[in-house]
This record gives sequence, structure tokens and C-alpha cells, in this order.
Amino acid sequence: RTIAHMSTYSSHCCAVLDDGGVKCWGYNAFGQLGAGDLIWRGMVASDMGNNLPYVDLGSGRTAVWVSTQDASSCATLDDGGMKCWGRGQYAAYAYGDNAQRGDSIATLGDGLPYVDLGTPGRKATQHAGGKSHMCVLLNNRKLKCWGKGTYGQLGYG
Repeated sequence: RTIAHMSTYSSHCCAVLDDGGVKCWGYNAFGQLGAGDLIWRGMVASDMGNNLPYVDLGSGRTAVWVSTQDASSCATLDDGGMKCWGRGQYAAYAYGDNAQRGDSIATLGDGLPYVDLGTPGRKATQHAGGKSHMCVLLNNRKLKCWGKGTYGQLGYG
């Protein structure tokens, strides 16, 4: 496997591989590795490679883009949808709640909801975030941001 795209933030990394699968490693106190547990990975070489689990993005889904934030991760999927996992503080996922996802198998795969991107037909092309916010570039070339905007990082004035 080779890496098609990757992202790193503070204490964890995620990569989209050439097969569209996502693997994450590093700190995992909030499920941000998407492995269905809270086990840190990458401290020893035997954690990596084939031993590093894929993030379950749902039936038949693959990723084209990934981003990491303080204690969460998000992926743009092959269908233009977006899914996020890890710490839900500040509603950084736009799921309308602060629930933690990715720390149990039940919160991944088909149980991991899509982020509501708005108008039907809107698709994510790229995204990036910070400690408590996320911005996504949509297929109409418009930007949509959510989360905590204390310092103006959402760009809404």
C-alpha cells in the first residue's frame, strides 16, 4: 500500500491509502483513530503496517481525502459525503450534538452518520479544521464552516 493523501495534527495522523482505505495512528483518547477502541497505536513497530486497522467508513465506502483535528478526524468519501469521528466537543462535526464517535465498533461503519452538508446534491471536495472547528470546500466551490468561532475562525463575522 502507498499513501494517496495524509493529515497530521498535534498527536495523531491519518492517511488515505491507494485503495481508498483510511488508517490512523497516534494518541487515541477519544476514538480519533477510528479503530473502535481507545488504544494508542504507533508506539511500537508491530502496531503499524498490516496490523494497523482500517477505519470502517461504511458498506462499500472508500475515502478520497482525510483531515485530522485536535482529537477528531474526518474523511471525504468516494460518494462526496463526509464522515467524522473522535471527540465531538464544540459540535465540530456538524452532527448537532457533542457525541464521541469512533471509540466503539457500533459508532463506525454504517453506524457513523454522514455530516449534513446542506442542500441536496452538495458534496465535499476537501476539508480542514483546527482544535474546535471545521471548514469544508463544497462542490459548488463555496466554503462551509462550523464549530467554535471564538477568534473568528469560522469567517462569519
